[in-house]
Amino acid sequence: MKYNSSKFSTLVDFTPYLKPGIYMIICVENNKRYYGQSANLADRLSRHFIQLKKNTPVPLMLVNKCISLKKDWNLYGGNSFKFQILHIGSFWSDEQVQLKKEQQLIDQHPQLTYNRTDCVVSNNYKIICEIYDKIYNSIGEASRCLNLSESEIRRRLYNHDYIDFKIIEKVSQKSPIKIKGVVYDSLNQAIATGIAKNRNQLIRRLDSNKFPDWTRLVPKKVVFKRSKYN
Repeated sequence: MKYNSSKFSTLVDFTPYLKPGIYMIICVENNKRYYGQSANLADRLSRHFIQLKKNTPVPLMLVNKCISLKKDWNLYGGNSFKFQILHIGSFWSDEQVQLKKEQQLIDQHPQLTYNRTDCVVSNNYKIICEIYDKIYNSIGEASRCLNLSESEIRRRLYNHDYIDFKIIEKVSQKSPIKIKGVVYDSLNQAIATGIAKNRNQLIRRLDSNKFPDWTRLVPKKVVFKRSKYN
């Protein structure tokens, strides 16, 4: 199904599209597109349209926080955008099936997608994140608890369309520590000796007053921290 955004709210009967599936929003001026998935395509697309139409530079979008899409909408106007349903039906009820197809489409057109996320993976810091209202001390911990790959969790954390995936802090790991008189260049080096069962235990002891001989030689460095989150 295809239709121009100018006719979106007046000429389209949404009833047949209250189903799960995959969709695309494409700009005819530059051929760039936004791919998305939803359990209710009619609801998701209508919310996209309403939010994009808002006369604000960069709205606080609940559905779509893709700033580049909004900027092009403001630049070219709504008549330059088409909303298209690519796949629809009960087959797409499984969220993992939706996400896999969405990512395939994004990867097929890496230079033409508004919502492509290039995550720079660094071993110099760990990411403390909040997912579905629960705090995880690292992406690895979240991966184990949620049964999602680390790469998928990173993708969602850096894609603002996933409002339940939030980065709380990026904490530098390249800081020397001292444990019982022995200096270690990094947390990983200390863990490798077996002095702590895992990273979480090591960090808890370093930050606890109950272990005065476990100290950071350099204060914990926060690379990034959310000033406010819900």
